[in-house]
Amino acid sequence: MAIPSSVPRRLITVEDYHRMGEAGIFTHDERVELVEGELIQTAPIGGDHAWIVNYVNMTMARQVPEGFVVQIRGPLTLPPHSEPQPDVLVVGPECVKRRKRILAADALLVVEVSHSMLAFDRDTKARLYARHRVREYWVVDVGARAVLVMSDPHDLGYANVRSVAGDTVLVPSHVPGVQVDFAKAWG
Repeated sequence: MAIPSSVPRRLITVEDYHRMGEAGIFTHDERVELVEGELIQTAPIGGDHAWIVNYVNMTMARQVPEGFVVQIRGPLTLPPHSEPQPDVLVVGPECVKRRKRILAADALLVVEVSHSMLAFDRDTKARLYARHRVREYWVVDVGARAVLVMSDPHDLGYANVRSVAGDTVLVPSHVPGVQVDFAKAWG
C-alpha cells in the first residue's frame, strides 16, 4: 500500500545515515543507498551488471591520468539528504588530495549500470545528480545494450540527453584521455 504524499515524513540526513551504519542497523550484505532522505534497497548485482561495472572500471583505471581515481560502488555525498553509491565514479586530483567525502563538485563522471532499476536510475537519480550539478552522468541500459549520456545539469535535469548504441566508443567530457568501447562490454 502506498503512503499518501500528504502524510508528513521525517527525512533521513546523511549524518543520520552514517550513524545508522555505525550503530550496525544495516547487515554486512545489505545493499542500501540514501536517496532524497529515504533508504532505497538496491537490486542484487547480476552477472551482466557485474561484468559491465568491472569492464568500465578496468578500462577507465588504465587510462585516467595520474592522480585521478575510479571509484566502484562508493559513496557520493549530496547533502543534506542523499548519499547514493554509483556503480562507477571518477574524481580528479583535487578531490584525492583532500581525502574527504566525495561531493558533487568532485564528480567528473558518474556511471550507473542498470537493468531492473532502469527507471529509477534514468529518472530519479538523474534529477538528483543534475540538481547537485554532477557534470556528466551515464546510464548503461543492460537490457537494451545502450548508454544514456547526460550532461549540462540544471535544477530540473540535464540539458543534453542522448541515447547511444551499445557498440559506441564514449569519451567522457571531463576525464582527459579516457575512451570506453562499449562494444567490448557486452562480451
